[in-house]
Amino acid sequence: MRMTTQVLMFLSVVSLAVAGAWIWTETRDSSELPIQASSQQDTQVDEASLRDTFDYFLSDASQTDVKTIEQRFEHYSDNSTGMDPVLFKKFIQYKAALADLGATEDFNALHQQILALQARFLPSRSGNAYLQKKTKCESSRLGKKS
Repeated sequence: MRMTTQVLMFLSVVSLAVAGAWIWTETRDSSELPIQASSQQDTQVDEASLRDTFDYFLSDASQTDVKTIEQRFEHYSDNSTGMDPVLFKKFIQYKAALADLGATEDFNALHQQILALQARFLPSRSGNAYLQKKTKCESSRLGKKS
């Protein structure tokens, strides 16, 4: 009788564990957002630099709304070190402000506008120095003629 009780207790515990696991998988948020867009499924997140990672997530901007991109980045940054969602949002604002710059033939004025946007959205800190350096380099190319 003692062995039967132990077997029944063991089966009860196993049954409860299986039922709990099944309930957990069924009630889990099935709408969990993937880190990558559908067009990026066969790629890896570009982690060569902070700027490259930001650009990777923004590469789907023409097909995905900004809120979804921010959510994907936040989900990614939860599992990665050195990723700053606040800085990513500032980078998105910077990119949007760049897109709003008017057309001009005065490259020096354009360069100054870009530098002002960088100062506004990308404050100089050790964590984003490379990001700011790369964008400054890009803006300086605007003034050079091929």
